This record gives sequence, structure tokens and C-alpha cells, in this order.
Amino acid sequence: MQDIENIHNKPIDFSNYQISPGDILKISIISDLGNSIDLKINTSNSFNNSRESLIFDGYNVDEYGNFDFPQIGQISTTNLTIYSLEKLIQKKLVDQNIFTSISVDVKVLNWSFSILGEVNKPGKYFFDDENLNLFEALGIAGDLTINGKRNSVKLIRKANNKFKTFKLDLTDVEFIKSEAFLIKPDDIIIVDPNSNRIKNAGIIGNSGTLLSLLSFLLSSIILITN
Repeated sequence: MQDIENIHNKPIDFSNYQISPGDILKISIISDLGNSIDLKINTSNSFNNSRESLIFDGYNVDEYGNFDFPQIGQISTTNLTIYSLEKLIQKKLVDQNIFTSISVDVKVLNWSFSILGEVNKPGKYFFDDENLNLFEALGIAGDLTINGKRNSVKLIRKANNKFKTFKLDLTDVEFIKSEAFLIKPDDIIIVDPNSNRIKNAGIIGNSGTLLSLLSFLLSSIILITN
């Protein structure tokens, strides 16, 4: 952001994510003593905290937006944000006298974004921070390479069964006001290569390859003329 002095007092819209069908939830119940309470029975991977095992043991939101929770039964997530789902579960457990004082923490385990192009560690990454931004996503991928085009970063987002593409200029502070500044599940980020990288990827732009080609042609001409 080469004009970073203009960033002061620019509001950022942190929208609340609504639970969607297909989400896999990790729901933690915390007692008033700060202890985590596991309401699941026969949890096979309770001692393995890898993301794969957490997803395996997570609560799957079905196509209708529902999932079953111990001691409560079926819960509908329709039009619920993560925060409102936490409060709903907390209220139900307290109202049924299962607990007297608890807090609830909900994370979505299967959120991920993919990042391609001129970054040091391209790939697919899982995240559970509802307010993960583009800078943090680039940091997870090891930042742009020296050949990354700072003023040409694309973000592809799927919404309502359609793909929407954003072109972002990281040298212009205005891009933080874009709806693409905050990363959403299944976003695809593409960092374009600069002109030097494109030239070096081709025969004409690669001086070593060009010299070898000229040497071969010269040798062939000498052999033919002799």
C-alpha cells in the first residue's frame, strides 16, 4: 500500500457469517471454571487434535440447515450467525438445567481458501477466523515472491452458484474497502507474475536459452557451408 498514509479512519465492514448447509462445526462447551466439557459419547479421536480428526468428530449441518446436538436434539441453523448459534446452544443447555453457567464457542472446521501463482507456498489452506483478511491469507502462503505483480491480484468467489472475480491492486490502499478484502470460504486467490517472470518463462526472454539456440544455429551453418 504505497499510499498508506490515506488509510486512517477508513471503516472496514466485518460482516457476520451465517451457518450454511455442509458446514462442519466444532462446538466447545466451557464451564464457569474454564474447563472444556465434551458432551459427545464414544468420541474416537478425542485425544487427537488434528484438523482431520476434528472434522471427523464435528457436527455436520445437513442440506436443510439442521444438526443433532447431545442433550438438546435437533438444532436449526437457518439464518443463524456463529455468534447467535453460540447463544442459542448456551440458552438451551441452561434452560434445561443441564448446566448453570457456561459459555459456548463455535468454529467452522471446513473453511478453506486456495492461493495460486507468485506466492512462496501456493496451495489450499484451512482457516477458522471469521475475519481473516487478504494480507493474512498472503502471509499464510509465505507472502508474494519477488516476481509477484502487486497491482494485479485476482480473487474468485462463488456466491449463489455463480463465480465473481475481483481484481485487486495491493499498491492502492482503497482495496481494503472492497468486499474481497475479507476472505470467504472457498475463495481462490491468484497472484499474477510480473513482466520479467513472464519473459524468463519463455524462450525469447531467457538469455541462456537464446544463446544456446544461437550457438546451435551457428554451428549448423558452419557444418553445412563446409
